[in-house]
Amino acid sequence: MKILVIVALFACATAFRLDDDKIVGGVTAKQNEFPFIVSLRRKSWWLGSTASHFCGGSIIGTNKVLTAAHCTSGTSASDITVAAGQFDKSSDTDDNEQIRTASRKSEHPGYNSQTIDMDFAVLTMSSSFTFNTNVAKITMGGAQPGQMLTVSGWGTLSAGGSSPNNLQRVDVPAITNTECNAAYKGGITDNMLCAGYSAGGKDSCQGDSGGPLVRFDGTIPTLVGVVSWGNGMSYHNCFNNY
Repeated sequence: MKILVIVALFACATAFRLDDDKIVGGVTAKQNEFPFIVSLRRKSWWLGSTASHFCGGSIIGTNKVLTAAHCTSGTSASDITVAAGQFDKSSDTDDNEQIRTASRKSEHPGYNSQTIDMDFAVLTMSSSFTFNTNVAKITMGGAQPGQMLTVSGWGTLSAGGSSPNNLQRVDVPAITNTECNAAYKGGITDNMLCAGYSAGGKDSCQGDSGGPLVRFDGTIPTLVGVVSWGNGMSYHNCFNNY
């Protein structure tokens, strides 16, 4: 039932960026600016024992992480590790970093891999996070069209480009689903929230899937969405769906 409440509070991104995502047109975040963001990692046969970043997520409880269902679908929970308190994802010596292994995953029962609707999943960690200035949970809420929202992640900086080591952020406005449906020619459900610029240039992109879409009230962050999909990266009239 917790997942259903989350869906009622905010919506997720959608569009075929499922291979990975990035921050396009953003800037490097400040240290501890997003203490709730995590890097999801998994081992690949071509990398041997090295676990690499493949999606983002948000800490919503002492041992709970919210991410996108398309990130976890087809992957065993035990194959996913989560890095919290991280700024430079290439660093193995960050004293602020907390590594946890997922023990269970719960994808939204309404998740549709074809329409990417209800693209939510909750990961349960095998042990709790230790909250401090570098690692913290975030509360959830909603957003209205016209509000400026913030996306953060380690995704690539341009379509086909390289992935940055340091955490990136970009501010984008929430738009109406009517406007978003017109841009995508349909496919936007009531469970989705769109944000972005019609002219492009600022966006989340490959490597940012599952990461947070946040509303800031002063310095207080509220989680309003999960990066899910978008047709291309920052193309004209292509908004991101959250």
